[in-house]
Amino acid sequence: MPTESPTGIPVSVLLAQRIAPNADTSQIADAVVATWREIDAALVPIIGSRGLAALYKRSIHCSAQAHPWLRIEHDAALAVVDFTELIPLLRQQDSITAMAGAAMLFSTFHQLLSSVVGSALTERLMRPVWIDAPGDPAQKDSKT
Repeated sequence: MPTESPTGIPVSVLLAQRIAPNADTSQIADAVVATWREIDAALVPIIGSRGLAALYKRSIHCSAQAHPWLRIEHDAALAVVDFTELIPLLRQQDSITAMAGAAMLFSTFHQLLSSVVGSALTERLMRPVWIDAPGDPAQKDSKT
């Protein structure tokens, strides 16, 4: 699967904007979980917690094919996601591998969400998470 967000910007670039250069895997894990929580806040009012859980679970399954260390067994009736389950998985990798796996997971999620609600709505829903992210250099420049 390609690693672009619905906006056409590579997810790895968007994710890197949220993480300090030379971040260790603990910092990467914290940023990834914080991003998932923002996605949760943006999407649960629209698709519900079960909808988000289903997309997340499928994203994990698909991403684990390229990154087997991402394999997480979920209950079939998963209704609420505990994103902290990613922390030990990310921390056990080197930084490059953790970033690559996280980027694929987010990209897969975006693609699945887009297949459900359409790319225009996905872009609109995800804009506050990715484009308007606190770590976005464009946001910092516009405030100065």
